[in-house]
Amino acid sequence: MDILAAPKNGMKKLYSYFAKNYTASKEGEMSVLFVVERDGTLSNFRVTKNKSAENEAEVIKVLESGPKWIPGKINNRFVRSTFILPITFK
Repeated sequence: MDILAAPKNGMKKLYSYFAKNYTASKEGEMSVLFVVERDGTLSNFRVTKNKSAENEAEVIKVLESGPKWIPGKINNRFVRSTFILPITFK
């Protein structure tokens, strides 16, 4: 991969957006695997690590409604790529 997929405004802004918009339980850890499409939208969400199952739907809802991402690039062409996002709730 020449360029990895990334949030448009960087990880710090993504986590800040997430903290403002996520309203469910604030304790635990989770990892979410998803696909960053060629147009920057997110799809195919799957929670790969979770200590609290009731948070899953809310986490996916917040990510789906969030800002678009910068898609990955190979040979100067946008490609679909997977991304694993670790989330810690405190």
